[in-house]
Amino acid sequence: SLPPSSSPPSPPHPFETMVTPLVKHKIVKKRTKGFIRHQSDRFMRISTDRPTWRRPKGIDSRVRRRFKGQIKMVNIGYGTNKKHRHVLPAGCMQFSENNDQYV
Repeated sequence: SLPPSSSPPSPPHPFETMVTPLVKHKIVKKRTKGFIRHQSDRFMRISTDRPTWRRPKGIDSRVRRRFKGQIKMVNIGYGTNKKHRHVLPAGCMQFSENNDQYV
């Protein structure tokens, strides 16, 4: 029989342990549908394949006046929580580095 080794177990390989966040927040989406531009389905000049949002500015616009059953307008209430903004699905923050010394 061999005597038990007194050396501690070897540390795991650096690629086996991944960086994990301390707290992984549940992502709450207030709205998952995109905001489509008013009357983008009527005119070819307003592209329907990738309609960019423009705020309706007409004096009689049903969308601007927020009538029931019309297209929803973009507003600040649909925004993401500031603490959960730019968080990747793994729970880590996404940021760009400007200097190599931060790595």
